Amino acid sequence: MGIESEIGIGSCFWFVVPVGKEARRDADRSRRVSLPGVAAIGLDAAYERALIEAGTRHVLVVEDNEINQVVAVELLRSLGLTADVARDGTEAVAAAKTKRYAAILMDCQMPEMDGYEATRRIRAMPAVAADTPIIALTAHAMEGERQKVLDAGMDDYLAKPVRFDTLEKTLRHWMALPPTTLPPSGPVAEEPSGSWSLEAHQLLDPTSSRSPRVLELSLKLLPETIAAMEDAAGRNDATQLHDLAHRLRGSCLSIGARALAEHADRIHRDGESADARRGVERLKVLCNRTLVVLQHELDVLSESAP
Repeated sequence: MGIESEIGIGSCFWFVVPVGKEARRDADRSRRVSLPGVAAIGLDAAYERALIEAGTRHVLVVEDNEINQVVAVELLRSLGLTADVARDGTEAVAAAKTKRYAAILMDCQMPEMDGYEATRRIRAMPAVAADTPIIALTAHAMEGERQKVLDAGMDDYLAKPVRFDTLEKTLRHWMALPPTTLPPSGPVAEEPSGSWSLEAHQLLDPTSSRSPRVLELSLKLLPETIAAMEDAAGRNDATQLHDLAHRLRGSCLSIGARALAEHADRIHRDGESADARRGVERLKVLCNRTLVVLQHELDVLSESAP
């Protein structure tokens, strides 16, 4: 049994009846909904506004991929939220100790400390930190993966690439959000003409949102990752090549570079094969074509900006 109180807001009481492993886990998850999960338990609008005004708009993004970090922060900003970024599980645990968050978006695969271990350590903290809703971000859209993140102590699951509508729906279930939100907006790039138009559609998903900041970062980081993959393939370092291909795939999915993401995924799965070096060469050619389209889109957005 316990109580949580905030001046000017009120108090929240709870109790847990331990009747088996599954029941305990469900009870813990229900208790975590009690304070930030206004929409989930149907509290009145005045209480929801009070929670928003009390500083529950802060979300922690735990992600080691810089492009994915920027995309997540921009999506959260469009939902009226502010975000801190932790680059790995160690930073996430430290942040959860020092600041109250309405929710944590937790990448599962990270170096040093992954999202599963970080979640277990946060759940071992005293409330309120231990009760913070944690939503997994993972590239593995499989039922088994969902069960894995729930067993680690996370509350929900989002498959990458994360889209605005699914992020909004999930966050509304676990925390208070402003009544209405709009997806990220910005100038729409003109379609290239001629045969290049077909290639642009094949290389970049026209429905994905790419801000100038995301485009600039992609133009800088994608070639750097390809160069590192060339080096790893030349040294027959299958482990590093596997990790870099995973990173590249995640970045490409976030910006809608579908063809490049598919080729990176093949190298991620077959990094130890004898064809790895040839695969990286083909990836480099495709990356250069993608960079041309990204630069064109950035130029058009820059010209149309006020």
